Amino acid sequence: MRATIAADAVARLLSRPAPDNRETLDLLFAGLRRVLVREAVGEQVYDDLEAVLGEYARPGPYEVSVAVAARLREVAATLVEEVVAYVVEPYPVGAVERLTAVCAEQPCARDARGHLVRLALAVLEILDLLGDDVL
Repeated sequence: MRATIAADAVARLLSRPAPDNRETLDLLFAGLRRVLVREAVGEQVYDDLEAVLGEYARPGPYEVSVAVAARLREVAATLVEEVVAYVVEPYPVGAVERLTAVCAEQPCARDARGHLVRLALAVLEILDLLGDDVL
């Protein structure tokens, strides 16, 4: 759900003098990073991670695993392309390489569950690097 702001309200806000100190800019960038991460990740990823890695996770039919893997790959691509470079310092080369490698795998049906677990763990590793302050 996105908030809508009237054009006149935006004009009033933009016409106000803005502080230009480092503390204010850091606060502004932190807020922008939180928005970027939330829009990129969404809520479905947490449901998918729970379905794969949760205490009560059970292997589902192959078709379900394929659908979950596709959603996790989509989130992974978004995280790598749009989020990690702007949020995590220093850039997590190892974690991104692991995620990219797992995303590139094309497992056969008998290996689908193991692949799905590896993919979920790689996505979770990146989410952990983002930290609680941006999620």
